[in-house]
Amino acid sequence: MIIEWVGYIASFFIALSLMMSSRTRLRWLNLAGSLLMSLYGFCIGSLPVLLVNIFIAATNIYYLVQLYRTSVNLKIVQSEQNSSYLNYFLDYYRKDIVATFPEFNFTIGKKDLLYFLIRNSTVTGVLILRPVGMRLLVRLDYVVVGYRDLKLAWYLYYTWSRHLQQYGFTHFIFRVSSSIHRVYLKKMGFRNNGKREGSEYELPVGLIRLNPDS
Repeated sequence: MIIEWVGYIASFFIALSLMMSSRTRLRWLNLAGSLLMSLYGFCIGSLPVLLVNIFIAATNIYYLVQLYRTSVNLKIVQSEQNSSYLNYFLDYYRKDIVATFPEFNFTIGKKDLLYFLIRNSTVTGVLILRPVGMRLLVRLDYVVVGYRDLKLAWYLYYTWSRHLQQYGFTHFIFRVSSSIHRVYLKKMGFRNNGKREGSEYELPVGLIRLNPDS
């Protein structure tokens, strides 16, 4: 009976890993699942189950080592208002943007500040900010699936944002209706300011990061 539960838990970790948008989390969960499944295969005397999962575990370890050894270069590059690539990017990921940012209406105002989020040499996201007085309303903070490990978010709000202080901006403002976004914002250090029926969160511009990388 206990052995069966090892198999169930292993299957759960493997299934859960496939739901991760972060490659690092995917590999760690899949590694845990494959190691438990190897134990399960050993306990029930199934050599194929044991060998296949040992191979999967070794593969996960290899890619995790590569992920941690590879240096990550992050950069945020401003885009022009009439950028053809920006329009293409928003249209290409429109379905996922609608699902993750239902408040975003895909209209870009003349005062909006537009940025590409770049990881190494790959454009992995888009940031759209709208100045509201001395505050910056975050209209869109979108990162494509596979790069949502928060590295770009930490860099954006706690490193890159410091240069915005020279323009007099004081706070980032996020207006949300999704509970998923609230979890993300709290993890990033945003605090509910009590406005708009509790749906507005803010973070001072240029804060020194106190939390570790996710």
